[in-house]
Amino acid sequence: MAQKRMIDKKISVSEQVSNLPRDGQCMFTWLIVHADDLGLLPGSPRTLKAMAVPMWKISDKKIEELVASMVREGLLALVEIDGQQYYQIPKFSEHQSLRDDRQPQTVLPIKLDGKPEKSWTECNNALKRLKVIKTDGNAMALPDKTPALPC
Repeated sequence: MAQKRMIDKKISVSEQVSNLPRDGQCMFTWLIVHADDLGLLPGSPRTLKAMAVPMWKISDKKIEELVASMVREGLLALVEIDGQQYYQIPKFSEHQSLRDDRQPQTVLPIKLDGKPEKSWTECNNALKRLKVIKTDGNAMALPDKTPALPC
């Protein structure tokens, strides 16, 4: 995935983030840097732990609780694309500058063409097949309303 992500200082005054337990605040912030260019992460809390907080001595149950709190706050949504589950950061593309002149990086099992423009189109087509499984219950941008990623 991306080597660098930008995190706005507004995250420190976000009501959604501040409603998380402290471990959840830290973990969510660290998950941002592990998200692919579509704002997707693997759909397993255990895998999220291994990615974002591998050095923490914390139970899988506690990680599941932290991830569930992120879903409740609308910071993550559990989604499905082509039968595979992922977590999505709903407003990811609003907060990240994604370059359309470079090959996108994604956790999706799709074959990307060597040309960035075509690859971004493939990624956008995959997002159109996205089904929301679990969110905070508030309206969330569904695939037909999702802003197009760079292409």
